[in-house]
Amino acid sequence: MPGDQRHTISDLREQYAWTVRALEGVERPTFLFRFFFWIFCRSNGWDSRESRKQVSQARRRMNQHIGIIDAMTPWEREWPEIISFARQYRIAQGAGVCPSEVGYFLQHLFALKQKEREEQNRGSDAI
Repeated sequence: MPGDQRHTISDLREQYAWTVRALEGVERPTFLFRFFFWIFCRSNGWDSRESRKQVSQARRRMNQHIGIIDAMTPWEREWPEIISFARQYRIAQGAGVCPSEVGYFLQHLFALKQKEREEQNRGSDAI
């Protein structure tokens, strides 16, 4: 089907890496960035310190996900459905995280794929 595009885990890793690089600018901001960030937080009723903490936590989580993806074999990246509990344990050892983190990542990944399928079906119904 023309325009049919399959997103892989490698694509997700590239998106995570790009986002982590963008978030580094938030954690080590220039004066001007801090000023605008403070104004933005104030205008939305947020605490700028809490927002920075949330950004730091998001960056740490994305780095964990990048580690999980890097610990997978190319075959597992292509077909994540084949990842059993034993493979999850091996991936967790390679990434330096708990096996439950690998499970949460896979659940998140499958939810993203389900949303992508629903969007494609919704798009084909409109035609």
